[in-house]
Amino acid sequence: MKFTPSPWLPAPLRSRLLCCFPSGLRCHLRGSLLALLLGLGLGVSSACGPATVTQPKTARSAEQTPIEAVNVKDEAFAAATLEVLQQPAATPRRLGLLVAVVQRQLERASGLFARGHDEMAVALLRGALYMLRAGELRPEMLAGRSDALSQGAAALAKLGNEGQAEALYSLLVDRLPPGPARKDAEDHLEALRRWQEDTRPPGSMQARAAAQQAALQQALLDPSREALERAHRETLRWAEQAMSFSAEQMAPQSLFEQDESLEAFRAIRTGPLTLVALYLRQGDASGALNALDDENISRITAPSLRERVESAATENDPEAWTELFQLFESADGSDDSGISLDPDLARAASWGAALELYRAEPGSFRAAMPLSSLLLAHGMGEVAPLLLEQALEQSDQTREASWALRFVLESIRQDESLGDLAAARRTFQHAQNLIRLSERPVYGGRVTPSSGRLHFYMGAIEAGAGDLGRARPHVERAVQLEPTADALRLLAAIDRQRKDLKGALASLDRVVEITKGTGDAAAQAESQLLRFEVLREMGDNDRAEESLESALMLGLSARSAAKTGQELAMAERVLGRCFELYDERDAAQRASKRAYEASRNDVRQMTETVLDSSRRSLTIGDLRGARDSVRRALSADLADEDTVYAALWLKLLEQRLRVPSDGTVDEALAQIDASSGWVSKLAAWGRGRSSGQELLAQASTPVERVEATFYAAMSGPLDEKGLERLREVANSEAIQLVEVTIARDLLRSRQKLPKPKLPAKVALP
Repeated sequence: MKFTPSPWLPAPLRSRLLCCFPSGLRCHLRGSLLALLLGLGLGVSSACGPATVTQPKTARSAEQTPIEAVNVKDEAFAAATLEVLQQPAATPRRLGLLVAVVQRQLERASGLFARGHDEMAVALLRGALYMLRAGELRPEMLAGRSDALSQGAAALAKLGNEGQAEALYSLLVDRLPPGPARKDAEDHLEALRRWQEDTRPPGSMQARAAAQQAALQQALLDPSREALERAHRETLRWAEQAMSFSAEQMAPQSLFEQDESLEAFRAIRTGPLTLVALYLRQGDASGALNALDDENISRITAPSLRERVESAATENDPEAWTELFQLFESADGSDDSGISLDPDLARAASWGAALELYRAEPGSFRAAMPLSSLLLAHGMGEVAPLLLEQALEQSDQTREASWALRFVLESIRQDESLGDLAAARRTFQHAQNLIRLSERPVYGGRVTPSSGRLHFYMGAIEAGAGDLGRARPHVERAVQLEPTADALRLLAAIDRQRKDLKGALASLDRVVEITKGTGDAAAQAESQLLRFEVLREMGDNDRAEESLESALMLGLSARSAAKTGQELAMAERVLGRCFELYDERDAAQRASKRAYEASRNDVRQMTETVLDSSRRSLTIGDLRGARDSVRRALSADLADEDTVYAALWLKLLEQRLRVPSDGTVDEALAQIDASSGWVSKLAAWGRGRSSGQELLAQASTPVERVEATFYAAMSGPLDEKGLERLREVANSEAIQLVEVTIARDLLRSRQKLPKPKLPAKVALP
């Protein structure tokens, strides 16, 4: 069957994780949530007695267990987390590791909130709390780290998730010492509860549901026995009031009565499943079974649900845990009647079921996959390679090895997108044994992505971070394993910047041979353009002009052969660069206009075209083209991180030409929504709110420092000091920055070298 990633995963992650489960992991569920719950013989009468709560079974007490002091550094986080997941017993060492793991998750969540990644920060926060079960929360975990909970509560309230926000504020009120932070949490909590009281009539089904929901959300994020027992009681009362209501209900006469009927129907339909999920959040199938045995709940429980819970509770049956995971993993959507299980509850139950499945069957791939996916969704992807390694050791299935490497690739991508290069490096390092396992002869070289692809991607990340010393071994290894054009081009770019021009040329010659066989004229043209630049730096002008002419002819061929807007846009950009190097400015501008037309319905191509045209306009002093590029970026609603560069390059050009602004720069910068991070700092500099030196002081990475150096150089006179800064940019290791290309071209233009001559036989389009 196809494994569909959890709907609460980010959309790009869900699409990348689509893959096949092993054949042993078959969904034995008889239909959906609706099928599980329909057809129940409720036999509801009005004789429901008061709620009687059986003391729920919970995880083994950890309150009195001493904590062993364990120093867990970042490099040891994955192994420490895996040990916590594998060993449920409340030992001093496990609690010491658990304290360290939760602390680190909260610290990372705070960092993500600070960088504006609120959605992922909330996911990390949930992951930290899901690691804890009843009685395991210790004061040491939150000491000095309550900011993550405060920020999480504020973010959830802003998103309209009052239940989760209330749970976190309640946790803060219960755990924080008196002071401003606790007072702030109390004020927010009071405001939320006042709003709930004002919107739900007392005594109604809706008021009962609100109380149940508040207790439920508290139990999902507050790992205390008291929170669990309160949620248990409130869920029983909710279901019992619904059964009484249903027995006495006449046909609804108003919208309020309709809402009451719907709430009663939802309570009866999902009450048993809610109780099961509440206990599976704790991994406690025995507690779930006890809850289902309540005399009222048992009457509305589907036999198939009870059977699965009983098998998990009494036999620790991996099949039962698999089915329970599958049930809750897919239970966030509505059934045909519009009734849905709370998605936060489904998320928490999935986590608990996946963890217990892994503990029941730690060496199997079907147990490793769900937990790995949930670890990634909660910001702990670096743990999963260690977990998957154990499963892959016993596997000879190519699809399982492919899934494992796709997972590693996705985890690295996630770390990179969050700006956490250190985590990406750790993930790759933890995956070394996994990569070696995927290269075994049993797979016949059919694993996708290949280990070569992983090395290439890691090398590209390192190059993007401006660390060519780390990047080159990865790219070199990728070329050895799988000599693709992309890997060879990156290797050539690295060698060129490190002044190994012969090595760069050798790699580009291989690229030319590879791309000849593909029939991709645009790719061949780009390779010839790179050869031109390397040969020019070597002083071999004759061969350089031959490469430029080849690039031009291939670009014209690609333009004629283009069948899609994407192909045409790529061909026109190549031609634009060729004409720029031939100093045919009018032809280059026409190529840009055609590229814009071809990019109309493709945001990615429009972004590439805007940046290419903006770069060229700054380099050659084309004010009209620079302003047109920014206006097109605004019309296409490009991402802030792309629009800001087009706007800044226009600002620099206006300063360089000493012309007054027409307002385009201000309009573009005013639309930058980013309130934190590097983009916001660039926008602030563009608005004149910081100087070049202040921007340089705010740079926190090597790449940011190169960018800041570029803008400091370009915003002042290009005297010897300014030119020296441009040389620093041009020679930096941040080779993927467009600013590096601009710096190279500007420095080259000051050398007054003869321009290549356009071949006489070429008619400019």
